[in-house]
Amino acid sequence: MTLPFNPEVWNSVGVVGFLIVVAGVVFWGLKQGWLILGIHHREIVSAKDETIAELREGRRDDREIIRQLSTTVSEWDITGKLQTHILDSIRESAGRGLP
Repeated sequence: MTLPFNPEVWNSVGVVGFLIVVAGVVFWGLKQGWLILGIHHREIVSAKDETIAELREGRRDDREIIRQLSTTVSEWDITGKLQTHILDSIRESAGRGLP
């Protein structure tokens, strides 16, 4: 068997040695990022929530801008068709000559 899983090795380790090994594993886990303290977790989650709120607010603004642009384009299309019709009518009248 390998060394850490050998029961004879753990029989010779006392309570203090066991606590030192556990503390070392916990410290190593914190250093590697496998374990995250509650303080840091709450900080990360609150930053994520703020980012989500900002993105949702931006989407609301984008929706309003898109709505305004769509309305403007549809009005411009109607106005453009009306102007085209008026110009065509004037050309037809000018081409036929007024009585």
